Amino acid sequence: MAGTLVESGLSLAALAAAGLLSGFASGLFGVGGGIVRIPLLLVLFPWLGIDGPFLVHLVQGTSLALAVPAMVSATREQWRRGAIDRALARDWLPPLVGGVLIGVVLSRFASGAFLKQAFSVAMAVAGVQLLRRRPTGRVESHRPSALMLGLAALPLGALSTFLGLTGGSFNAPVLIAMGVGVHQAVALSTLSGVPISVIGALGAIWNGLSIPGLPAHALGYVDLLTFAVMLPGAVAAAPLGVRIGHRLGEQRLSRLFGGFLLIVALDMAR
Repeated sequence: MAGTLVESGLSLAALAAAGLLSGFASGLFGVGGGIVRIPLLLVLFPWLGIDGPFLVHLVQGTSLALAVPAMVSATREQWRRGAIDRALARDWLPPLVGGVLIGVVLSRFASGAFLKQAFSVAMAVAGVQLLRRRPTGRVESHRPSALMLGLAALPLGALSTFLGLTGGSFNAPVLIAMGVGVHQAVALSTLSGVPISVIGALGAIWNGLSIPGLPAHALGYVDLLTFAVMLPGAVAAAPLGVRIGHRLGEQRLSRLFGGFLLIVALDMAR
């Protein structure tokens, strides 16, 4: 498989383009790019000869590994712009990490078909919420209570990792609904993607170590060859997404994000 992939310029170009697109999405929407990578890799992997009952798990694990540098890059840009509310982060991150650990365990026992359907439903719900949202006129972040943040972060951390995402598709809409401004919500969602992607990727490696039939270039449920091809574009495009996101108005960013999620959901549900 490795030889075939290296010899195929079209395959390399497709994976590199997927890396660029997912990195841009991670910066623009405060997500890890998994909502772009997972549908693309579910199509590309069988085309490249990687298929089997482990397909969805391998796609999710590889996507989480790629999210690590993309989220670090996007978080640095958000921090440079002063968009991250540190007080919110202190209350949000600890329960979120607890939920991530729960999600790693749950994903070990889920079937690939169930994960795919759960992914499409979650994207549709989040997309509809954002499209129905009305402008608040709020620019600065409003701080919810620590209890409310914790009650939201724990299940969101578990759900995100279970679906192979860094949580931006859920974290940002929930934070917005709780009263946090769009740009602050996206910034905190971006920061949250760092621990989610690191723990999630390590969990995917651990969950897949004993699975037979995986590609020779896979480490558990992380395909290292795909990771190497997609990584440069994912890292390079994330800061550009952040800059464009900050230029968009609150309502426009919400509608763009919501429409994007609905397109992904419809594609996955086919």
